[in-house]
Amino acid sequence: VINNYIKFTSTFTIIIIIIYYINVSTITNFKDTLSVNVQLEDVTNLTNGCVYLLNDKGYLVRKNIFIDSNNITDSIRKVINYLKINNDEKYSSNFIGTIPSTCILNDLLYDEGYVTLNFSKSFLDNNNIDICVSSIVYSIYALGDVEGITILVDDSYLDGYPKIIKKDIDINK
Repeated sequence: VINNYIKFTSTFTIIIIIIYYINVSTITNFKDTLSVNVQLEDVTNLTNGCVYLLNDKGYLVRKNIFIDSNNITDSIRKVINYLKINNDEKYSSNFIGTIPSTCILNDLLYDEGYVTLNFSKSFLDNNNIDICVSSIVYSIYALGDVEGITILVDDSYLDGYPKIIKKDIDINK
């Protein structure tokens, strides 16, 4: 009986040590990864961002992207390019852009946190303007330093939306 007790206790102790070691090494590796990413951003002056693209079920989902500029207007242009349907950027075929590929960003203004986007008329050639506007708004707000977004089509405000769109609009409605 004592011999079985010693075997059980030894085996149980070894299992606990192995589980502890696996958890500690996983947490340590995760912390190292985070610090490397932060250091890389500090040294290279480059950032990661995200865009909201349509998945194969028709819902907007967040997709991480690489942005090679810390200039807010350049970053917004990069985001708009990522959001175009059939763009040159390479993301998984499971994701679809929301801005028509023929649409041109005529003008972009950034002033003290407020972004004004002036798109060409082909912006309205979209099957679902609500999804498109949501993807633009959430993607640009994700960049930070944004208080409000105005979307124009050929210098006219977009029908059905406030002049300044806040992030509180519905996503995937």
